[in-house]
Amino acid sequence: MNYHSYCLFILLLMTPVMVMKLNAQGVDIFSKSSSAMVSANIVITCEANETNRLDFGKVVREVSQGRIEVSPNGTRIVEGDLSVVNYDFSPAKYSFSGGKGSFSKVVLPNTSVILTNTDRTKTMIVSDWKTEIKKTTKGKDSVIKEVCLGATLNVKDVQESPADYYSGTYEITFLYD
Repeated sequence: MNYHSYCLFILLLMTPVMVMKLNAQGVDIFSKSSSAMVSANIVITCEANETNRLDFGKVVREVSQGRIEVSPNGTRIVEGDLSVVNYDFSPAKYSFSGGKGSFSKVVLPNTSVILTNTDRTKTMIVSDWKTEIKKTTKGKDSVIKEVCLGATLNVKDVQESPADYYSGTYEITFLYD
């Protein structure tokens, strides 16, 4: 191999070219390779914990029905044929923690929730869900928000909802980026 042939051979090796191949059917196939970027973004995990449950408290019903509203800011309104036995009640409270800018919004139950008594034969309905962000604490790379939740308990008449302990569950969703 002479000097000019050797330089041409090196030049061909260093130049990107289209490669032509023959497949099994004898058809020309062209290919070209390329490189692409790959990335990853590691973020702070978000977490939501219930720190206080929604509690309408102890209430006495005479004969008729009524409503109890517990607001996210901690007030209680009692309407109808009901009276308050004690002042122990509370809105639900959640602690949401995550990276700065990670919290987007709270999705409340979009339907009523049924509470059942201890022997599961009688029910009451919780509806009109409301939420409020009470406090935000910011760290260097994180944020903690206190989210409070309130709702309305619809107490039926004495035959449909006799005196008993009623409970149920609901789902709350925290959206984050």
